[in-house]
Amino acid sequence: MALFDTLINILTNPFFIGSAVFWLICYILIKLLGKNRKNVNFFFPFLVMFKTKRLNQILHKIAHKHPKVWKWIWNIGIIVSFGFTIFGLYFFISNLIALIWNPSIENAIAPLIPGITIDFPMFSYLILPILFVVTIHEFSHAIAAEADNIDVKSTGIFGAGVFFIVGFGAFVEIDEFETRSRKVSSWSRLRIAAAGTFSNAIQVGLALIMMLSFLPIISIGYGPQVVQIDTVLTASQGGYNAEKVFPGDIVLSINDTHIDLQAGIDLNAILNNRTDLKCSIGDQLEFLTLNRKGMYNTRIVTLGHHFFLGFQYAFVTASEIEITEVYTKFQGGNNYDVLSNGDTFSSIGGLQFNLTAGITPEYYLYTKTTSGSVNLTKNSGENVTIRIDYYPLVFGAFEFRSFFIGIFFDIAEDHVVVSRVLKNSTESGINERVVEKGDVISSVNGVNINLTGGRSFEEFLLNDVNLSITGPTLVTFEVQSDETPFRQILFIPIPKSYVFIGLQSSPYWIPKNSFTQILGGKFPIWLEREIFYFYMVAFSVTLFNMLPLPIFDGNRILREIIHWIVGTKLGKKTQKKIKIRFDPEVSDYNLMEYNITKIIDVDMDLSTHPNPDLVDSVKFIPLDTIHDNYIDTIRFDLHSGILPDAGTQFTITVEYIEDEKAKLKNGIVLAVGLITTALVLANFLLSYLLLGNITFWI
Repeated sequence: MALFDTLINILTNPFFIGSAVFWLICYILIKLLGKNRKNVNFFFPFLVMFKTKRLNQILHKIAHKHPKVWKWIWNIGIIVSFGFTIFGLYFFISNLIALIWNPSIENAIAPLIPGITIDFPMFSYLILPILFVVTIHEFSHAIAAEADNIDVKSTGIFGAGVFFIVGFGAFVEIDEFETRSRKVSSWSRLRIAAAGTFSNAIQVGLALIMMLSFLPIISIGYGPQVVQIDTVLTASQGGYNAEKVFPGDIVLSINDTHIDLQAGIDLNAILNNRTDLKCSIGDQLEFLTLNRKGMYNTRIVTLGHHFFLGFQYAFVTASEIEITEVYTKFQGGNNYDVLSNGDTFSSIGGLQFNLTAGITPEYYLYTKTTSGSVNLTKNSGENVTIRIDYYPLVFGAFEFRSFFIGIFFDIAEDHVVVSRVLKNSTESGINERVVEKGDVISSVNGVNINLTGGRSFEEFLLNDVNLSITGPTLVTFEVQSDETPFRQILFIPIPKSYVFIGLQSSPYWIPKNSFTQILGGKFPIWLEREIFYFYMVAFSVTLFNMLPLPIFDGNRILREIIHWIVGTKLGKKTQKKIKIRFDPEVSDYNLMEYNITKIIDVDMDLSTHPNPDLVDSVKFIPLDTIHDNYIDTIRFDLHSGILPDAGTQFTITVEYIEDEKAKLKNGIVLAVGLITTALVLANFLLSYLLLGNITFWI
């Protein structure tokens, strides 16, 4: 049954459906093209490429319009791109060190794998940025090559899709053999290699400018950012305002306090008394709303209690619930020590559950007037007392229930040991670097810790130390340390949300004109996300592509720098055998070896074409197509008698002048590539082992 369910989940996954549709379209196109599919490379189920030469002329014209200007631009790109190589290596090395010595969530790195590390909604935002970034990257390579008079063989589009992976982009095919020949200067090769990354770096800058100037730009067509009601909770869901407000209502103001999310005035700010309007439980507020028909309405909304239970549940029958998740201490849970996953209960506070009648835990809280505790009752009659608190607004607030310090402890009778310190930047911590994991605390404000009799650390602080935290307060912890035994720990009251309206909302921009009304109030939200993901993809491609990894541009630049430093030393002449597959429609074949002085012999492999009469029937001509005074191409005379079948293998024996430093240069490039590969894989592996399956933007 589990295998069947897994299969159903795979078949109904949007990525699988998209991939299946993609390959079906490709298959239909291949069948329609029939024999005219020379420009289509089909590698099911990994890749399909559609080649064309129509874009070549456009790219040629762009490059040759101002070739000197392009060369200067790409010269700057060499410096910028190599800077990203240095930064990329520094980033991965420093991140690996951090993962080893002090792993934290901000050091997590994972590849973006659709359907595995990112879900379909997020991937849908990435499609356009990936397509744009990859296309500009490839076209930049082509323009740089054309500006240096190196031909682009073909351009085209590609698609990839395996199960949950679907991707599209453009590509250009540059004559790599010509590019790496002596005819082409090192500067030309560096410009071509750096062009794609430099264009992506420019995109990073443009995206950053657009993000920083988004508000003044979007304000041309839109007014303030308000909220739109998405869901109204019923009483059984813990709501207070069913049939008073409605999904789709756009909230413009509350008791004449205008909503403006960019100014920090949203529903949470108003309900939690961060504006001039003060709210309390039982109040009724006037919501000025705009509905989908463009009509203004005044909605009267009641404020109820905002309670927090610290667990999730599901009804297993109409009269029984099962605990499905209990929030841990690190998640701010308040019942982690009394509840477990799988516990089942039939009533709360003496009120029997009845899903049909809407009698749920939330319904009980709907009628409750104060926080504190309540009994959950099992079918056996056993009671479990759970804590009910007002909703905390600080991560991990329930290490202590009365105040927050962002530190967690392991308890002993006469001391406590720091087990975790929340990060200030990413986990809302307030005492990072004041104490560290493993520090042993023996006294607080001069009072020795005494936790005998099962007392909690919080009870000791409240009763023995007499702490009363009404505002930010510094408390002295004595740490068993020879250097700085006394540490000043910041305590703050736990901020809580007391009122609840039972509405779920999302941002909405007020259109100013008919054009933005057509686009809708959600368009700026989509646009802002697209710009952010555009920045994210462009920066990631720029950084990762410049690492000296095989097949990446960073490897090409490294190869050229090593070639320039080590140099070339042409030595003795030697021989080499080169194998090619014959195609009756192709006359010229690159030999893919440099400094060839002559072709010694051409042999046809009889195992691929068992006809000895054809061995000497095919004539050939050696050519120097790149004009560097060496042979680089063999041309078969397709009109010299009977031709071999397609796929017949020829072995060509050539004589060439060997570069005595080639092995050294290739060895250095290979070693750096392997080290960099190991560095990146170590980051991925340690992130997964130490921090779990966490998605990052690399």
